Amino acid sequence: MKINAKLEDNLLIGWGYASNDRAVGEEHNGLTVYKVDDTSQLIGGHTHLIDGVFVLDSDYQEPEPPQQQEPSPAEQLTTLKQQNDELQSALLELSDVVLSGGLS
Repeated sequence: MKINAKLEDNLLIGWGYASNDRAVGEEHNGLTVYKVDDTSQLIGGHTHLIDGVFVLDSDYQEPEPPQQQEPSPAEQLTTLKQQNDELQSALLELSDVVLSGGLS
């Protein structure tokens, strides 16, 4: 497949897929067209072009996914109290409507 890539000192800055109609080596809008077999190694800021081949830095480590933080027991209790207050308020409004004879 073909990609459009921006390089600075042979370091990949960014890339995107290129049309198959584009010629390898063609330059347009500051990008150059390259032919690659595998895009999984194309990581901006971590891949170099060496002898016409894109090579991922050997010390590159994929970032860890962000950890989902569980709310503390105090936060859970606060949330439950707030939800309870909102529910009680809605029930009071509903009972007022019923006792007043319904909606007008």
